[in-house]
Amino acid sequence: MLALSYPKAYFERVIIGVDPGRECGVAGIADCLLVHARRVPCDRLGESVEELRYTIPWKRWEVYVGNGHGFASAAASLSAHGIDYGVVEEASTSRPEAKPRMALGIRDRDIIAGVAIALRGAYSGGRLPFTVRR
Repeated sequence: MLALSYPKAYFERVIIGVDPGRECGVAGIADCLLVHARRVPCDRLGESVEELRYTIPWKRWEVYVGNGHGFASAAASLSAHGIDYGVVEEASTSRPEAKPRMALGIRDRDIIAGVAIALRGAYSGGRLPFTVRR
């Protein structure tokens, strides 16, 4: 990760987007670079995000979770690990029309939705009211 953040020893902003469901699609974006993309069981999400927190050097850290099916399990796991997160309206994040996969080279719909949730939460004002939770 330090090679990607060079010449700095950290990324200015790391945004984690989570698409909850049967499994959670997790995307990590650091200074506009996709540095993490994988699925994890939602009940182990907190552990996975905490691991990323110590793997990716950062100055500012944000986590956004979609409000769809599987949200309760994802939220409970993040809360159990003391991780603050924002809740994002996830409608349309998995639809084929939202095609960041062309640029990202990713075919997994849950991870694509994780990218969309991260970007929506961080940049487009898609956060729901009173969303920072722990």
